[in-house]
Amino acid sequence: MLLDIKAKWVWPSSYECGPNQYVQFRHEFDLVESIEKAKLIISCDTNYALWINGAFIDCGQYHDFPNHKICDVLEISNLKQGKNVLACLVYYQGEDSFQYFKGWPGLIYQIEAGGIKITSGTQTICRVDPNYKNGEVDRITCQLGYTFEYDARGTDNWREPNYTPGTDWSHLSDVDTTSVQDRPLEAVRPVKKLIFKDRIEPRIAAQGIFVRRTSDETSLAESIQTDCLSTKCIVDRLESGALYLRSEAQEDADGYYLVFDLGREEAGIFDLDIDAAAGTIVDISWGEHLDDLRVRSYVGGRHFASRYICKECRQSFIHHFKRLGGRYVQLNISSISDNVTIYYAGIVPTEYPIEKKGSFTCSDSLHNKIYETCARTLHLCMHDHYEDTPWREQALYAMDMRNQALTGYYCFGEYDFPAASIALLGKSLRDDGFLEMCAPAQLSITIPVFSLAWVLAASDHYHHSGDIDALRGSYPVAKPIVDKRAESMVDGLVPVPCGEQYWHFYDWAYWLDGGDRVLDKKRFDAPFNLFYILALDAVASLAAALGDSDTNAAYQSLADSLRSRVHEVFWDFQNGVYQTYAGECAARDHYCELVQSLAILAGICSKETAAELRKRLATDDNGLVKTTLSYTLYKFEALLTDPGSYGAYVFDQIKRDWGYMLLHGATSFWETINGASDFADAGSLCHGWSGIPAYFYHAYGLGIKPTAPGFAKYDRAPAPNVFDKVLGIVPTPNGSMRI
Repeated sequence: MLLDIKAKWVWPSSYECGPNQYVQFRHEFDLVESIEKAKLIISCDTNYALWINGAFIDCGQYHDFPNHKICDVLEISNLKQGKNVLACLVYYQGEDSFQYFKGWPGLIYQIEAGGIKITSGTQTICRVDPNYKNGEVDRITCQLGYTFEYDARGTDNWREPNYTPGTDWSHLSDVDTTSVQDRPLEAVRPVKKLIFKDRIEPRIAAQGIFVRRTSDETSLAESIQTDCLSTKCIVDRLESGALYLRSEAQEDADGYYLVFDLGREEAGIFDLDIDAAAGTIVDISWGEHLDDLRVRSYVGGRHFASRYICKECRQSFIHHFKRLGGRYVQLNISSISDNVTIYYAGIVPTEYPIEKKGSFTCSDSLHNKIYETCARTLHLCMHDHYEDTPWREQALYAMDMRNQALTGYYCFGEYDFPAASIALLGKSLRDDGFLEMCAPAQLSITIPVFSLAWVLAASDHYHHSGDIDALRGSYPVAKPIVDKRAESMVDGLVPVPCGEQYWHFYDWAYWLDGGDRVLDKKRFDAPFNLFYILALDAVASLAAALGDSDTNAAYQSLADSLRSRVHEVFWDFQNGVYQTYAGECAARDHYCELVQSLAILAGICSKETAAELRKRLATDDNGLVKTTLSYTLYKFEALLTDPGSYGAYVFDQIKRDWGYMLLHGATSFWETINGASDFADAGSLCHGWSGIPAYFYHAYGLGIKPTAPGFAKYDRAPAPNVFDKVLGIVPTPNGSMRI
């Protein structure tokens, strides 16, 4: 959908277009009368913060592709008679990451006020932001992009109407503008804008003085991580609640440190309100735990740290351009020449506005707490799209997304958000028939099986929402994904592709994590072929929904032949289970719970064999590589094909593993059961895929699953002999069901 917009894209051609650029834009305009309500259309690459007449309006460009630009449509109500000023700070990342596809720097805006249009163009003036450090700074992570450094000593009131621009401002000319026809705005943001919640008043978890032991060449995050800390009471709390730091407490140290506890995992923007002398340095770090007796600012080359340099007197600073995830914020304050007063330091929660329409309650308080924490975990991982973790990556992965969407259908009963995430990933379809590993992004590797998980997520969405328009959008992507795999078949199986661009990851478990990474010989993977069968079944059902009976029949036939072949090749008669790999470079002695689960769900074995596999899956010491938290979706679904026999086992496992996290202090659920110590001390303590038990509480605890699109028909079959009593609400497109 092209928008009727007269504005032009603007960016000064004389400015360096390298990575990590902050540019201020200002546009003065006159109105003959005040306007109570006006509309503002805005888009940029990569992110923006916007003020009108000095008042903050909004921030946050939707994550999009350069050739599919999305705009925000904002309502503004503070336009006055006479002079008005639009001020916009634009951040251009300029280097690919896991949620950013490098595009052309630029800003476009249009105010529609009472028949008048104020547009970006040659009336716009700009300058490089004099406060943010532009160019190369430390990356938070390779997935997330850059941290920031801000020197407030050069700030002026450039956003205010009474400001007079100096010679450092440039007037744009025609060579600095680009026609919207050359870079069209494709559509309006497909999901709601994020909202800012009230400040969270943190408690002080630790305080004292520090000595810095590193040189200037060491990264800021590593310096903070290795600062020598000494516990000492340095704070007096004023009647206003502000924290007064006594300068005499510093003694021979380099400065103060304070660790703030927000009380639980949060995701939002950093907010600082401080009174200090000019040149006072505030080093900021954030994290999810205090396992190091401090915030873990540096881990495995990751830099969870930024720097703010104070101007004179009381000042407020908000970093609008990158959300932080975590529970703790640490300040290391140095270069102190006078007393310091902190009025606020912390994270302002930035949330996707959504109503928690679903509910689940039983007689077991631990199950109830698990359910509530699942819903919160998912919500923390919802912003422009589903995110794996708000702390370390903020990236949209197809496999994660499927878990998240299934949870969200029941907890929130909202369908626009999963539809937008599915569509965003769908735009990344590559020539080889795989999606990019994340979107919007262009990466050097992809995970082939995740494209098949995307097909399953698209199918799930149609069956839970009944949205035929979303189906029409996803079907043309799903079809080439499965068609390309059919073209590659050898001896009735689908080999996994060879090459360094393919990461054959299936689970964070032994010999399933794709650690071998590059394959140069033919290999057949049972999980890949089993996911392919499930994807064929899914696309066949979507084809039938669209009236494409020929494609439906062709995919059903292909899936049936593949079922027989997978059983024939991967069944191990001696061990009575399916092996994981076959082919020239296969580890033939590998057996895992994931493959047995997928074999049951894909229907490749007899009823008798499926019964034996379920029995083995429900045996703790079963000799199989265990599934981790993320892939329990498939293990539990396989067991619940016989809910009478295994319902109690599944919910006992949920209570054991997810209860373990709660009993170890979790306020959101972790990436793996190993918590922060996993992945060489970089494990996430808030991971969207781990909210999946909420799906099982609804679909099997309350017993409601759709059997026709949009819950037009549904099963009502709670797993027997699990709960004495359950109460709940299941939201559907046709209204909520009270169970």
